[in-house]
Amino acid sequence: SGINAEYGQTAYYASVREDANIGYKILTVKATDEDSGSNSAIVYSIDRDIYPDNNKFMINKYSGDITLQGSLDYEKDEKIYLAVKATDEGTPPRETRVFVNIEVIDVNDNQPQIEI
Repeated sequence: SGINAEYGQTAYYASVREDANIGYKILTVKATDEDSGSNSAIVYSIDRDIYPDNNKFMINKYSGDITLQGSLDYEKDEKIYLAVKATDEGTPPRETRVFVNIEVIDVNDNQPQIEI
């Protein structure tokens, strides 16, 4: 029936330590589509048109798993925002977006400095 893929919520929230390892799974985005067959098959992507400078995360296009692919630094990126796009495989394809807000958690990674 051409219904857009629908997310279960309007935004996702997660937190990750700034020393998390590459490949660390942040969260899973899930969309559903009421169509059947290939019209209901959903693929996920990070919409870099909305937040183009953020390349520290990747998404598995089939599972919706968002994982870390670059190092984080709380002192530079306390909060990170992603736009995730879900697209069905119908003709024409239908799509929708959801926002992901990621809070970077500070760890004690800087030495104190004595000023003279």
